[in-house]
Amino acid sequence: MEWIRRATLDKQPGIREYQCTLVLGAPGKGKSTLLRDMIDEYFIKYRLHYPPPYFPRCFVHALSDSRTFYDLPDIGKLAEKKRLKDPLSIIINVDKYGRSAFWNRYPTLKYVIKGKSNIQELTETISDHFRNGLTIWDEWTTYVDANPPDWQIDLGFNRRNYGQEVIYVCHMIRKVPIVLANSAVFRYVILFDTEEEELQPKDFKRFACSKSLMKAHQLVSKAPHYNKRVQYHIIIDRKDKKLYEWLPKKGKYQLVR
Repeated sequence: MEWIRRATLDKQPGIREYQCTLVLGAPGKGKSTLLRDMIDEYFIKYRLHYPPPYFPRCFVHALSDSRTFYDLPDIGKLAEKKRLKDPLSIIINVDKYGRSAFWNRYPTLKYVIKGKSNIQELTETISDHFRNGLTIWDEWTTYVDANPPDWQIDLGFNRRNYGQEVIYVCHMIRKVPIVLANSAVFRYVILFDTEEEELQPKDFKRFACSKSLMKAHQLVSKAPHYNKRVQYHIIIDRKDKKLYEWLPKKGKYQLVR
């Protein structure tokens, strides 16, 4: 399946842009399935641009063991199996190329962890030690405050310093903190139907891409449900000011005119 790079055709070989992407949509719309495709595309892109000894890797934080990520090795379970006291040591103990016994065997790892204090420690560990990789934060707005402290938004604003591409995933437009919504953090916004009732113009005006988001919302709200793994959605490219729609029946993206 195609995703952003193939849809926009704006990536140049050898250039890492360390983009931040926001994925919005109600449960059951295909967000997690799309994320798996995005992970695959990331690995393909990385391997084309960066030969060994540099190796791509991906970290997924989840609040529950969803069906889409069920097959990914969990850091907590790996630590228990290897009798490690601190599961986060798996993230920390790597060489300058990002290699370790765990990452070499499992290039994509997840961590199912709840509790704000635990998530803060995890986020700060990722900021301090995870480099040149993709991080995905599922159900992100479940634990992010309306006025978030620095640790909750640090990755988004400083991703280039950390060498990370970051994807935030949430269910509702209203829940995205305004400090991020009204900034230039997100290069891409991927919008599925959020099924939110009575959204007002002010809910969209919170976003730097308010006009594009409002147009995209009108399209996804009217789209029929398809018997497909990934439902109709819109990619908003904030930099190029273009919208791309996913056509489930045809299995491809096209530019929204």
